[in-house]
Amino acid sequence: MTEEILEVRIQKLLSSVFVSHKERFLDSCGPSEISEWDSLNHLNLVMAINNEFGINLGFEEMLELKTVGDIKRILKKHDIN
Repeated sequence: MTEEILEVRIQKLLSSVFVSHKERFLDSCGPSEISEWDSLNHLNLVMAINNEFGINLGFEEMLELKTVGDIKRILKKHDIN
């Protein structure tokens, strides 16, 4: 998978979880920049990542998800790049 395709998949995934955010999701975006990123949508995000990429994030990885860049880092750790 190319980096561009991965980026498109991540952007679509984020748009499906955080529907009111109309801008591009930058790597630095987190709960401070995305108003919908609360505890419930954090769990929705984790489930969406698991479903989209066929992985199961561990508890520690769920806690590490604080920005869009963290999502990319964790996907790379699972050899999705």
